[in-house]
Amino acid sequence: MLIVLQLTISGFIVILLDDMLQKGYGLGSGVSLFIAVNISENIVWRSLSPITMKTEYGTEFEGSLIATVHLLLTK
Repeated sequence: MLIVLQLTISGFIVILLDDMLQKGYGLGSGVSLFIAVNISENIVWRSLSPITMKTEYGTEFEGSLIATVHLLLTK
């Protein structure tokens, strides 16, 4: 259910950005729109990713915000 909600919201945002580009606002072509969306997605994922990875210091979260909160709560 959460995945469907995320896809719906992200699709709506892409449609709104495309409408803004059609009216002359924004970044330029549609290709620039998809590049900007991809970069934004990477920033959000790298901030909020709940995936853990094993390092030489132990298990750590991949997402920077989640890792910071986890670090503050555990140490």
